[in-house]
Amino acid sequence: MDDKKQRKNTLTMRATRKKKKVRQPTDVKYVGRPTVYTQEIIDKARDYVENYDSKEIGHPFPSITGLCKVIQRSRAVVCQWSVHTDEDGKHLKPEWKDIMDSIKEAQEMRLIHCGVTNQFNPTITSLMLGQHGYHKKVDGTISGPDGGPIQTRSKTLTVTGVESEHPDT
Repeated sequence: MDDKKQRKNTLTMRATRKKKKVRQPTDVKYVGRPTVYTQEIIDKARDYVENYDSKEIGHPFPSITGLCKVIQRSRAVVCQWSVHTDEDGKHLKPEWKDIMDSIKEAQEMRLIHCGVTNQFNPTITSLMLGQHGYHKKVDGTISGPDGGPIQTRSKTLTVTGVESEHPDT
């Protein structure tokens, strides 16, 4: 009799459990401030990449900081937009990532060109190109070819003394 009661209670408990409601994409509730990421911001950013050195902007080379000044957004927000991805790792703002990559490429090209033609300070140019993967490398190892020992040649010299004809010298 106890087995029947226990089985009945178990079946009743299973039947009364609530099923979880599966959220549909239309059920998404947005929390927080609405985004300021608009087509106007994208257009301003593209214009900055193309015209960073114009008289209105006047930057010697494009930079993320310069972009932030033009579109009047913080660096944190601008960088967050470029890495914003969904659960699968797909960029949610691919056009923004392209703009950021264009800024970095244009900056690298301008630094190389102006560094070679001596328009920019070489120390600053070298420092900034370090951000693009360029580094000075000085090989301070002392070794022979292929890392082996240094080969030396030695000669034996025999020195013989000659008596001077003048005893005073």
